[in-house]
Amino acid sequence: MLDDAAIKKYYSEVSKDELKRFQDFLKTHTLSSIEWGGENIPYFCGGAGERTLLTFSGIHSGPEALYESILAYEDRYRILVVDVSTFRSLDEFNKAANRILDREGASRVTVMGQSFSGFFAQAYFRRNCDRIDGMILTNSMAPNPKKSSSFALLLCRWMPFFIIKAIILRNLGRLAETELEIPPEMKEKIQFKAALLRQIMDSNLTKKSLVETVRMLFEFHDKDIYREGDFEHWPGKALLITSEDDPYFKDVEIFTRYLPNAQVHTLPKGWKHLAPMVHLGEFHETIRNFMDEL
Repeated sequence: MLDDAAIKKYYSEVSKDELKRFQDFLKTHTLSSIEWGGENIPYFCGGAGERTLLTFSGIHSGPEALYESILAYEDRYRILVVDVSTFRSLDEFNKAANRILDREGASRVTVMGQSFSGFFAQAYFRRNCDRIDGMILTNSMAPNPKKSSSFALLLCRWMPFFIIKAIILRNLGRLAETELEIPPEMKEKIQFKAALLRQIMDSNLTKKSLVETVRMLFEFHDKDIYREGDFEHWPGKALLITSEDDPYFKDVEIFTRYLPNAQVHTLPKGWKHLAPMVHLGEFHETIRNFMDEL
């Protein structure tokens, strides 16, 4: 993944320490895969401990892009990262994820999603809450039928792919905007993560995977709406991590209304969607404390 050409193209202006840290990660962490519907589904499984964290990657990232989470939690929990970029429906995604869990002997999990992957975490939770001890959502959107659009899906199918990629990069850039200056040590991590995502997008993102992911997103908005009583008998707990200036902050009200035993951890304002990266230590500690109390 990180040959000389890739390093020169994507990482020439990022922190050498962060680059080496990621290279060391790749040397010690390998991906597994299953075959599903004629497609190869990559996933990562590692770590140690009684509890298992399940999370997801895809559309513009692979399991390796979640290296910060893997390194932060692998000494205390098992962690599973499933690539969702090749599925065509939430039902298919759900069945494949369960096959991976069964293959790895993970009978019970805590499901986790951040930003875009939060909708996959919620979709999995809705269909499998009987095997889930907890759900962790960070800066995540709630389902909303008003955000579903057949016209937008049609545009994705017919619009030239280079234009779609440009729109994604522009939107990612907007999510990276902050009001306060990012501390230098965190800025190096964020710059490296941005370079990594650009490489993964150029290498892995296809128009087919994009269209299918958008289709699943609209399926989530249409079918997974929270209703009174949906989870009133679920004995688990939910952790909602947010900041008051995050674009999805208002959705926290929906989660706390419909998810029993939900607790909210609010990160400082000023860094919007990047607050979990800027306050990485607090972010990881909050999740560890939640996991240890389950």
